[in-house]
Amino acid sequence: LSRGLGDVYKRQLVNFRDYGLKSAEEKAKLTAEVVKSGLTAHMVNGMMDQREYFLNQIGDLDNINELWIARGPSVIKQYGQGHNNEIARDKIDRKVLSEGTFISDVTETPTRSLMRVTIPYIASSYGNPNCTTCHQAKEGDVLGVVSMVMDITDIRTASLKTIIFNISI
Repeated sequence: LSRGLGDVYKRQLVNFRDYGLKSAEEKAKLTAEVVKSGLTAHMVNGMMDQREYFLNQIGDLDNINELWIARGPSVIKQYGQGHNNEIARDKIDRKVLSEGTFISDVTETPTRSLMRVTIPYIASSYGNPNCTTCHQAKEGDVLGVVSMVMDITDIRTASLKTIIFNISI
């Protein structure tokens, strides 16, 4: 009987953790969409010289430890390297730039849980604005990536508290 209950609690812990990670990923995707929309608005309104302030403001939000963007090859060719905070930092940025796929990775220590999320900014010739009117890029080209590291320790803590509460009743 106790072995069966232990298995139930292990499954609950995994389910709560997975739910928490999915929730954190959704928050990261939403934040990335805000960054992409904000950068697009800066570009359309001729305010790209103010983008660093905008990115710093988003990066100062609770639970966001780091936020940066990396320009894709077509954007670098057209507009240059950009600021120091606009270059691919590592193999994750480079992979998302080359493949256009979303990557999420969790790093856990005994005291902290961090989630790294890297999301592609893909050119579209549909909708408003049409990316290809300002960028020398094709439909589907990766214009850049939005990367962030979020502290998700609170999610892990909440999952553990829930399990402990369920065990105690």
